[in-house]
Amino acid sequence: GGGPQLVEALTYRQSDHTTADDARRYRDAQELARWCALDPVARLRKLLLHRGIWNTADEEALRAETKDAVERAVAEYLATPARAPASVFDHLFATLPARLEAQRDEIAQWRPHD
Repeated sequence: GGGPQLVEALTYRQSDHTTADDARRYRDAQELARWCALDPVARLRKLLLHRGIWNTADEEALRAETKDAVERAVAEYLATPARAPASVFDHLFATLPARLEAQRDEIAQWRPHD
């Protein structure tokens, strides 16, 4: 209908929670393989390819565009000057509690190592 739509996509986390996690400790390879076959992104890609809505050239162009966007964002971040350590207290509360004010003041005295 051309209006807003909501898609709820419930799926399975195929990777570890973090780099410190090893999901193989609590789930087996068969379980993971079963869910990989149901991956909604892979299934959508296959459907779009089958219907001729998506192709390899589109995918390569999107990958290149995405890579460029990520590289620009990384370069912008790396060019951002470091903030003062005490800035971690900025924007936490409308009024910073006294116990945190003391911590902020202590950190503000720190000097970077030469």
